[in-house]
Amino acid sequence: MKSLIFISSLLISQLFSPNANIGMDYSNGGAYLVFADKFGGNLSPEDLASTNIIEVEGCAKGSKITRYKLLVVKDSKKTRFKGDNNRITDEAYKLLKSLKEGDYFEFSDVEAKLPNSNSTVDVWAKKFFVVS
Repeated sequence: MKSLIFISSLLISQLFSPNANIGMDYSNGGAYLVFADKFGGNLSPEDLASTNIIEVEGCAKGSKITRYKLLVVKDSKKTRFKGDNNRITDEAYKLLKSLKEGDYFEFSDVEAKLPNSNSTVDVWAKKFFVVS
């Protein structure tokens, strides 16, 4: 009984810790893509203008994106891009910064290289939606 109480209190303390990522679904586990400090979901125009770097979390610190595909949907028009590092291409970034509410984009076929190794991992990504 004491172990059940201990485990329950440990889980509750993790849920309310300042570093908890409440509302984020990591059920697939492993590496996941972060853009503008977010793992998918809603982004404002200010978020879009804040960075052109995509990062990987959930695996070895220092891992870097080495490949991605990007689908951008603006006014129902689809535009596709490819990249081979953690920077969004200039052309793609220009389009991302022009997105308005209702537009969205998503990364796929994302791969990251682990630090100090030639090993790579697949990176899970979620869809990003532009909100005002």
